[in-house]
Amino acid sequence: VSAAEEVMKTDDNFQYKVNNNEEVNITKYIGTDIEVDVPSKIDGKPVTSIGNYAFYTCQNLTNITIPDSVIKIGDYAFSCCFNLKNITIPDSVTSIGISAFYDCDSLTNISIPDSVTSIRKNTFKNCKNLINITIPNSVISIGEYAFSSCKNLKDVNIPNSVTQIGEFAFAWSTSLTDINIPNSVLNIGESAFYYCTNLVNVDISSSVEEIGENAFFYCSNLKNISVSENNKAYSDED
Repeated sequence: VSAAEEVMKTDDNFQYKVNNNEEVNITKYIGTDIEVDVPSKIDGKPVTSIGNYAFYTCQNLTNITIPDSVIKIGDYAFSCCFNLKNITIPDSVTSIGISAFYDCDSLTNISIPDSVTSIRKNTFKNCKNLINITIPNSVISIGEYAFSSCKNLKDVNIPNSVTQIGEFAFAWSTSLTDINIPNSVLNIGESAFYYCTNLVNVDISSSVEEIGENAFFYCSNLKNISVSENNKAYSDED
């Protein structure tokens, strides 16, 4: 079946499409359960992707488990799932879409699998109760607004694989107190830590070549920015 001939199919809980490789893309959750185990197969075919907006505004959903057949999570896939508390993302997932968990107010902890290389734009924006996030060493870039307005985010370990921190990436994350920029980061985007009002200490490594305008603007409790003596672009003030 060509892409043009793909038709929407439905079972009790999902609308889905089957691609040319006989793989299932879940396009919409139509069930009513508050806890969902996404099946690894539908009609005997492997479920490999959760499509754009698939669980968008499923406001009763509290827990979801994604099987290790899934490779891709689409844009806005779980956005505005206001009561989603727990999600298990397997190591098979290599791509998490733009705004995938935007406005998931009830998420408190999440681990990103070490198969993911990019945390994209708005991925966790407005996850107001997110406290801890595990970013694996596979991640190379943190996109713009990725963790902005995560007001309870306290513990962030940026691994020594990240080369880019995007614009407003952690802006308005007002519970952050300490940030260590590892010796892999080349660019810190404009307003990356804007209005992180409880940020006290920042360590900038020798690798940083560019710090964008207002990167630490209105960090009203920032007392110490320590720059590696080997940094060729920046230095500590005397």
